[in-house]
This record gives sequence, structure tokens and C-alpha cells, in this order.
Amino acid sequence: MANSDHFDQKVETSLRRDIPIITTPHARVQLTNKGSESFTNVSALAPSETGLVEIGGTGGPKRPLLRITSMPGKHVSSNAVVGLLNKMANAIPPTTGWILELGTSADTHDPTEFTPGYRIYITGDTLMTEDLNAIREHYTARNKPIDLMLAHLGGTMIPSPTLSPLAFMVTMDAGQGIRLMRLIEPGVTIPIHYDDYEVFASGLGEFKVEVEKSGLEGGVVVLERRESYRFRVRGEVGRARSEEAYFGGGSSP
Repeated sequence: MANSDHFDQKVETSLRRDIPIITTPHARVQLTNKGSESFTNVSALAPSETGLVEIGGTGGPKRPLLRITSMPGKHVSSNAVVGLLNKMANAIPPTTGWILELGTSADTHDPTEFTPGYRIYITGDTLMTEDLNAIREHYTARNKPIDLMLAHLGGTMIPSPTLSPLAFMVTMDAGQGIRLMRLIEPGVTIPIHYDDYEVFASGLGEFKVEVEKSGLEGGVVVLERRESYRFRVRGEVGRARSEEAYFGGGSSP
């Protein structure tokens, strides 16, 4: 959770204030400074920092864990004029992506003593920038593949697409999404965040066209609202049930 439009405000009011939350340093300040409504169990991860979360016990020497690593992201382009305007208006908060790894470890406090079984990259509201090369260098290029990528698309234009060319883009459009798929080479890409607001200028239809043109349609799963995606975690996670654990719903790929 990096900014308020990603934290359903109706749901927020129903959450207990001590629920564990992992977020960015910027969002942590917002969440813990709400007076009597402040959240009290908020942890922040700066880019490249990692944390472990226990996800239940199955017995045995290794525990199933979720390893979370903060990834680079950039909401605002490197254009100096755009950057200056945003700094003056303080309109666009900093953003980040996340790597979520489901796996096991004998030590629940040491992120390095961890065997991943499934790796998810959530891009967050980033543009396609050189900063994202670090994700490929750290994972894909080191034989640590991304199994699933949740790609925030939409080509969000601030303050509105109708004001183009005065508006500026703060999330990836379809073309940038394709470039990121080629960079990261995920096993599966699920597009999200493309039709929730009027500020989106690059919808799902445009992404589908670009996917077909690029020949990458075999690696894309499109979910309608209320649909789910089911995947398998390799290794020892969930061994009490079977050799592979299932997360989510729907059909396995």
C-alpha cells in the first residue's frame, strides 16, 4: 500500500488498528498519524529492504514464510519540468513495487535463510524506467525467475487525459507494459489497475492488442472482477496437504 487510492477507505474503517501492515516509509507516516484512528502495527520497507512474515505452521524443521522485498518504482517521469511541478504541488506520492516470495525457512528471523517456492512481482504504480532494470539484474538474470507479475497499467494521466498534452503520465500504458514483460520475463502476467478511474488513458483493450502484436499472449491471464487465479508453490510449503500447495482460486495454469 503506497497511497490512499490503493487502500479501500470503506475497508479501512472496518480494520482493527493493530492489524499488521507492511508499506513504504511515506505511507507509514500517513497511517500512523491519524489521531485516534492511527494504525499501531505498521512496518516500512525502503527500496531493496526485505522482511519475513510467518504464514502458518505445518510442523517439521522448516516453516512456511512469505518474504517481502521492496522494489524500485517511479510515479513521475525524469522530465525536469514535470518533476519540479510535482515537487511544488506535492501531488504525486512516492511509489514502490514488491517482490513476494512464498517459501520455507528453518530460521523465521533471517531473510537469507529462505528457500523460495513461488515468486510474485507487483509492479505498483510505476512508469517503465531504467530503475526497473535492477529487478531483472537481481532476479531474472540470476536464475531466480518471476513466476507471476501483477502489472499496474492504465496509462494514468494527471490531472486528466482530456488535458493532454498538458497532462502527464504516472502509470504504465500498454506499450510500457509490453516492454516490462520483455525485461522481466515472468511466467505469467496479469494486468490490473486499468479501468478504475476516468484518469486512465490506456485501457485493457489497448493492452490486449499490444500483447497480440508482440506474440506474448501465451503468458498473459486476464481476470474479470471476482475471478481468481490459482497457482502452485514448489517445494515444502504445505507438505502436510500435498507436495505442492495451492494459493488463490480458479484453475491452475
